[in-house]
Amino acid sequence: MTQISAAQLGDERKPATDPPVPLQHDQQTYTLDEWRKLRRISASTERRMREKGLGPNLVRLSATRWGVTVKADREWLAKGGAASIEGA
Repeated sequence: MTQISAAQLGDERKPATDPPVPLQHDQQTYTLDEWRKLRRISASTERRMREKGLGPNLVRLSATRWGVTVKADREWLAKGGAASIEGA
């Protein structure tokens, strides 16, 4: 059986799971959902990290939305990122 790729079928749409474009300035902010997609972390893993004090610092974007600044993301990566949850 021959498999046909999406490109061969003319489907050039991007998958819905593409991460957001990386931001450049320290105070620019990803929504929490964008940040999870960028770092390939599930919501449950992100919550576990926060409960253990291992997640990045969050900023309130509105009454119900949270985000992560570029600076907080960079600092979190420098501390070990998602790998830090394995040792906790």
